[in-house]
Amino acid sequence: MPPIYRLILRCPRNVFGITTCRADFGDNHIVELTTEDISRCGTCVIGVPESLQRGQLVSLYFQLPGSNNEIRLEARVAWRQWEKAGLQFALTPSGQILLQRSIEYLLEMQGILKVIHGTLTGKLRSFLSKKLPDYMIPSSFTILNSLPLTLNGKVDRKALPTPDQKRIDRGEKASVSPRTTLELQLVQIWENLLNIHPIGVTDNFFELGGNSLLAVRLMSQIQKLYGRELPLSALLQSSTIENLASVLGSINIQLPQSPLVNLQAGIANKLPFFCVHPVGGNILCYMDLSQCLGTEQPFYGLQAVGLTGEKEPFSTIPQMAAHYIAAIQEIQPNGPYLLGGWSMGGVVAFEMAYQIQQQGQEVALLALIDSLAPVHTPKFDDARLLTWFLRDLGGGANSLTEFEEALRQFEPEKQLHLVLEEAKQANLISPDMEFEQMLRLVKVFSANMRAMADYVPSTYPEQVTLIRASVESIFDPQYSSDETLGWNKFTQKPIIVCRVPGNHFTMFAKPQVEVLTEKLKFFVQNVIGN
Repeated sequence: MPPIYRLILRCPRNVFGITTCRADFGDNHIVELTTEDISRCGTCVIGVPESLQRGQLVSLYFQLPGSNNEIRLEARVAWRQWEKAGLQFALTPSGQILLQRSIEYLLEMQGILKVIHGTLTGKLRSFLSKKLPDYMIPSSFTILNSLPLTLNGKVDRKALPTPDQKRIDRGEKASVSPRTTLELQLVQIWENLLNIHPIGVTDNFFELGGNSLLAVRLMSQIQKLYGRELPLSALLQSSTIENLASVLGSINIQLPQSPLVNLQAGIANKLPFFCVHPVGGNILCYMDLSQCLGTEQPFYGLQAVGLTGEKEPFSTIPQMAAHYIAAIQEIQPNGPYLLGGWSMGGVVAFEMAYQIQQQGQEVALLALIDSLAPVHTPKFDDARLLTWFLRDLGGGANSLTEFEEALRQFEPEKQLHLVLEEAKQANLISPDMEFEQMLRLVKVFSANMRAMADYVPSTYPEQVTLIRASVESIFDPQYSSDETLGWNKFTQKPIIVCRVPGNHFTMFAKPQVEVLTEKLKFFVQNVIGN
């Protein structure tokens, strides 16, 4: 494992910290004072009496910042100027400890330690990366205000804090979430192997604590999952998930055939929740939801066929539903089933529930998450589909009307290239995504949009739960007056409708997703009774 270095941050001479104290100048002459700053040597106080003289002894009674108890400290007047005076402490060993803790508390509260940690560790890592290979760069930096000492004044190594191996020192870099199924699978492998959560796709394997032994285990797990053996040199040259996924994506690897992706294993005696992909076909949007549900709840995402190019995407909703039912029944042969889906995923989950019910099986929960019933058939051409595709990648932030009109001036292939470049510039996709990869995503999106436009649901006889975003979506102006988003036309029982914070996209982002999670937990527990 890479070495672990501890940085010693010498405490500033003075730390700003205002508090009140009582000063006893002798003969029961007690005065209320205000401190301006504090250090291990002394404090500056305001409001001293005119009779105070340099060299005079003072007893201070005050509550140190970060402490709930009042303590007494002996001090001597070092200087005096107007209403201010500098008091020099004469500290006992116990007083030194209490004061040191107070100063550390002030540093923490004022954000000084956080700023230093965020900037200094990043600069150190950058400097060392120019001098050392990746595997020799420290995996963690721990900043100390001072070294702990023994009674003899020597460094007490046993009292040094244990470095937090689960904390990632990214410096000023932000964590980048996985953007493809391949990146998601690699994140899951790394998190389990390194016992660090969460890991971003730009985090370096060796900076996270990876070593040669862990690298061998990583390559072994990749071989088991994809049927392809990679040399260790591949990891040395591509030590981030983003780069490693690019390497794996450039070779003919054996991809899993099932649409099921296990986002959270959970425990064996709990019913799994199966959540169908939205129109883009990917299930990465469910990562936060699956984690917030708790480690005990099994959670499977159903991703679209065609994302990796191994097959053509399905052209109808009933075809998708039948394929997904076969996949989940490999995991859970019999009901009751917990089904759900966001946006288009809710439409597919609705058809799955209908087909499962036709099999004589039970669907305990059908949760549609901000899903529109297909009662209004949208009109679209290639330019509009590509514009919707780009808007979906960007979380629906812009209407892109002008971009749509501009696309119509070009041939279909040129339109795809323009969308690819726009998505890269907006950091919506990996910067090294090739045209063929983008084409697969667009084909899945387009097939799903057309499948929804052609779908006519059958009447579902059982209970349906609809979880809606509080903020109306830009996609559903025709549904604004219908609390059930059109689903009451296809159900026999009244629909349970609840609202959660956010809009169609932000409801899955933190902190809104936490409310969504609580609602989903409630409905799951309500139907299965645990």
